[in-house]
Amino acid sequence: MGRTMKVLTIGSVLALALSASAAASTPEITQVVGGLNSPRGVEVGADGTVYVVEAGTGGTLGCGDTAELGKLCFGPSGAIVSVAGGVATPVVEGLTSGATDTGEVIGPSDLAIGEDGTIWFLIGGPGGGESAAFRDGVPDGAAAAIGQLYKVGEDGTPVAVADLAAYETANNPDAQQPGNTDPDSNANGLAVGMEGAAVADAGANSLLLVAPDGTITVGAVFPVVFQPARGHRR
Repeated sequence: MGRTMKVLTIGSVLALALSASAAASTPEITQVVGGLNSPRGVEVGADGTVYVVEAGTGGTLGCGDTAELGKLCFGPSGAIVSVAGGVATPVVEGLTSGATDTGEVIGPSDLAIGEDGTIWFLIGGPGGGESAAFRDGVPDGAAAAIGQLYKVGEDGTPVAVADLAAYETANNPDAQQPGNTDPDSNANGLAVGMEGAAVADAGANSLLLVAPDGTITVGAVFPVVFQPARGHRR
């Protein structure tokens, strides 16, 4: 949900800019870096460093079936990289990623930089109404890291802060909304501040607030809005 709002805002600004300049010139797009594996969130640190979170390419450590995506196979191919001079340099590697045979990927989905320079990030999924039950059912714990909020410790190792999928399974804040009686977590939007983190969970239709000690509360539940089908009348 948070990611959608961000994209729409950026899109609106671009649309206005292009409308104003379309008659005068054609906008140019410059590639900053290539070769990333399913890049998702982008963040710029206070020192100007550009960070990108990569959802990865899955792996062969263990597989599970979802109602929405089908078979997902997991491995440590997710990462966070810094970008400078057209080169992506790994900051954190070996993050959990799941992929289907058709290229659908879940894994690291967004990141944010705290005022003290700490990197926070999400590993989203699985979505599709399974939440923590799916994660816990993948063999050998291959998907154990998904559905959680992390921060990077001083030694560069990810530290789990809050289990978002487990919270959704236990509480399901949007259960009263049409079609949402089953838990469904897919965290994909993140912002951090002095009082903790705010997480947009697209699967849960909720904005979750995470205190520094990992306590989760519901900031908002977004309503399900049905739009009438549009078609041609005969």
